Amino acid sequence: MQVLSPESFYMEWESAGRRADRMSPASEALCAVLEAWASRYSDNPAILGLPYQYAHTAPKVITQAGEFAPGSKGRAHWGKARLPVCNALLDRAGRVIDAASLLRRPSVTGLQALSLYNQLMHMSDQGSRVKDQWIQSKIISLPLQNQD
Repeated sequence: MQVLSPESFYMEWESAGRRADRMSPASEALCAVLEAWASRYSDNPAILGLPYQYAHTAPKVITQAGEFAPGSKGRAHWGKARLPVCNALLDRAGRVIDAASLLRRPSVTGLQALSLYNQLMHMSDQGSRVKDQWIQSKIISLPLQNQD
């Protein structure tokens, strides 16, 4: 099942000048969630926490031929290295969702953002976040389940 329509999202993104803050509150929240998702898979040196002078040492997830690079033992290291940015973007997405009042005023776009955010919260094995994530997940699940 497709969670969101890439075509309609792209049209709104373009009409807003490729700026999330110029989109509707629900779409801005969706953008924040998509940024948080993207950080989980990014090989951008800034997300990996590398200073500019060491950017060339960042592993490439996708080769120049457009294929995924095979996994290695180093992947765990880089996965842990990106966690602070991933967590910061996840927290930011939560704040944008709260500011947009998506739990009180659900819309199709808002439900898309909540659904993706709910899945993203479960992608971490950090014990310190488990209780908070469980509570948020239960709260977010209610509007998702009660849509006709």
